[in-house]
Amino acid sequence: MAEEGVVKGSRVLVQVEKSPEAVLLYLSCLRMGAIFVPLNTGYTENEVRYFFENAEPDLCVTDPTKNDMFKKIARGKSVLTLGRDNNGSLWQTSMDQNPDAKMESLTGDEI
Repeated sequence: MAEEGVVKGSRVLVQVEKSPEAVLLYLSCLRMGAIFVPLNTGYTENEVRYFFENAEPDLCVTDPTKNDMFKKIARGKSVLTLGRDNNGSLWQTSMDQNPDAKMESLTGDEI
């Protein structure tokens, strides 16, 4: 997220499914001092647009399936994706920065 310009006080608008990866995103925002702005995954495009315009986020993170909608709403702001099973641009960026890191998904029974 730092590569996308997120610093202390930056707002990160997030619309992802509940998952261990989403918890890590939340903790990452806390550690950076960023403001985590969660959105219900059931919000429509108009509802997301309303929150985007009012929150004025520096970064948006969404599920890969909603990437196109967010890019249209974000009008040039950074949009990253975070999906389950270690997919999405946020995971890819992390792996590019640290290719030796081992990232694995955990099942509900393992948590």
